[in-house]
Amino acid sequence: ERAAADTATEEADQSERTCSDMIASIELIKKETQAELSKAMPALELRRALVTLYKLKTDHLREVRAFFNPPNGVRITMEVLCQIFQIPPVRRAVDTGEQQAPGNKAGGSSRTELDYWEAAQKSVLADPKKLLDTLMSYDKDTFASDKIVKILEPYMKREDFEP
Repeated sequence: ERAAADTATEEADQSERTCSDMIASIELIKKETQAELSKAMPALELRRALVTLYKLKTDHLREVRAFFNPPNGVRITMEVLCQIFQIPPVRRAVDTGEQQAPGNKAGGSSRTELDYWEAAQKSVLADPKKLLDTLMSYDKDTFASDKIVKILEPYMKREDFEP
């Protein structure tokens, strides 16, 4: 009986070692596969973006330009395009509604707001055909550059960002 128990224990230990080896192999395959997938994802995302870009028409851009108060996604997109194309935002003073100290003749206090929407309407969206041509011919490899990553990264971390 003792010999049978020892044999069963040895078989169980051997099975455990075999399973551990299999798990280690599977984990390695999983890690390698995940690494390959991570390399492929940017190309897939770029392909999806290009498919969407090819569906975009000048009439769509004219409609967007006419928005008085565009949806947040449009604002974010135009802000990013302004930064990519190095178009500065329109700076405007916005009244904060706070009162100045007595004796200050300046009135209420204000802060400077950066308005990329107005800048986009005046430049990026001014010529929809030119914008489409620029986007279609834009060097896709540039999107991997550090400059573009630095521009996009803060937006991708925002809760209101929807790719």
